Amino acid sequence: MRYFWALLFLTVPVLGVGLFVFSYLRPGGWLPSNVSTIGDEIDFLFYAILAITGVVFVLTQLLLVYAMVTATGRTAGKSTYTHGSKQLEIAWTLLTAAILLFIAFYQVPTWAKAKFFGQFKEAHPDIKPTALVVASQFQWQTRQALWDDAANKPREFNWKSPNFRDSFEMYNELHMPAGEPVLIYLTTRDVIHSFWIPAMRVKQDALPGTVIPVWFDASKLKPTDFGPEKTKEFEWVCAELCGWGHYRMRAKVVVHATREDYNAWLKQKTAELNTVKKKEGA
Repeated sequence: MRYFWALLFLTVPVLGVGLFVFSYLRPGGWLPSNVSTIGDEIDFLFYAILAITGVVFVLTQLLLVYAMVTATGRTAGKSTYTHGSKQLEIAWTLLTAAILLFIAFYQVPTWAKAKFFGQFKEAHPDIKPTALVVASQFQWQTRQALWDDAANKPREFNWKSPNFRDSFEMYNELHMPAGEPVLIYLTTRDVIHSFWIPAMRVKQDALPGTVIPVWFDASKLKPTDFGPEKTKEFEWVCAELCGWGHYRMRAKVVVHATREDYNAWLKQKTAELNTVKKKEGA
């Protein structure tokens, strides 16, 4: 009977490794296609940590199976009560701590690129916010700058106190150009939400009472990735369980092929809104 249980427990690491390799070799692998410049670094960290934890998992499972096979009623001997080996406990504690410290320090440069706003501003001192994103149960509200015909550029709206003279609002939709970083400000009206665009490897919690800068890009997209409309859509979801309607917080990011294409869309959107205002005024 012990061989049955040993074989059963042995199938867990064997199937785990086999399924991991099989799924990774399939088109697309484990993760969605990456379109951001920092995505490769994040993916490498994911797979590196997965490999380390996977090796530990397999080794512990093999030790368990070895104990099940060898420790029989005839050979195991009488049980003894012991506090264990202090030297062994110190060794595996130090080894585990060393691995965790290595991972912690190794990922700092990538974490800094993704989360240190001061470093981002130093690299892009002239960048202007593309949108203010406000989460609520159960939708995303985005506010983006209108087009300024006189200055021939998007208006500079005050994200701290936005108004309809300089910006317009949409729901569950965000527009951005490809080939350059995009800065948004994120907040929430009620509970904690999580802003997540899987293809751009960006995830940030929206916390009540705070406004958080978030930056990302779709710079790895090539001109051939866009259709005739010169846009490409990506999934944007809430990654934090925020209530009964959490499933409804599914939105889209529309990436325009170039800055010129984005500006053309913004001009058209501004013109449409101006037409509506004139009709309402009449």
